[in-house]
Amino acid sequence: MDSDRLSSPDIIEVPIFPLPDVVFFPRTILPLHIFEQRYRQMVSECVSRDKHIGMVLQKPDWDHSLSDSPPVYSVGGLGTISDFQELEDGKYDIVLSGITRFEILDFVADTPYQIARVKLLGEAYDEHEDDTMMSRALLDKFRLFLGGEDSFTSYLEEESDFHTLVNSLCSAIPIPPGDKQSLLEMTHLRVRAEATLSIIGELLNQKEFVAEYEHLRPDDPSSN
Repeated sequence: MDSDRLSSPDIIEVPIFPLPDVVFFPRTILPLHIFEQRYRQMVSECVSRDKHIGMVLQKPDWDHSLSDSPPVYSVGGLGTISDFQELEDGKYDIVLSGITRFEILDFVADTPYQIARVKLLGEAYDEHEDDTMMSRALLDKFRLFLGGEDSFTSYLEEESDFHTLVNSLCSAIPIPPGDKQSLLEMTHLRVRAEATLSIIGELLNQKEFVAEYEHLRPDDPSSN
């Protein structure tokens, strides 16, 4: 990194990888298959340096004819390549481990891939006596939504701290990417946890409502 561009310890330059359906949270794991040529180059250069990549959500309605680089949300997730495999055809399989959130300040390069100057954003959090109760409520509701015990929630219960549990559930819940982006942009972890609990509750209510009328579903939907 060019030290002349660093105005404070929490401002760095990172390559940016935009995707239309991925929001990357701190302390989560993201497997990726890299096939586009410019991002193959990005990975190749990253693994020989600090291995950092900035994941950002691509905004909808990108017009390819106007720009090679899609518009993106300003808040994203910084990850480090914790594992990678270069395939025979030059593509890569990589695993990103989430470090922290960041905010894009400006772009310093645009070809062949974007490089941005970003400000690293910490997770505002004060340990609270109710964290254990909140963790239990999140896991119990998510298990109900899934329909029972599973290896993912068992792992979160046994191995993870409050940060990892909350952000892992944010990553796992089946909601639109834009809604996950809103969760990522919340500056306080406790607020994110409360919002996630509310969302899981809504998903569970929807599932129970559909199940209540499942017996009315025709065997052949095309007959209606």
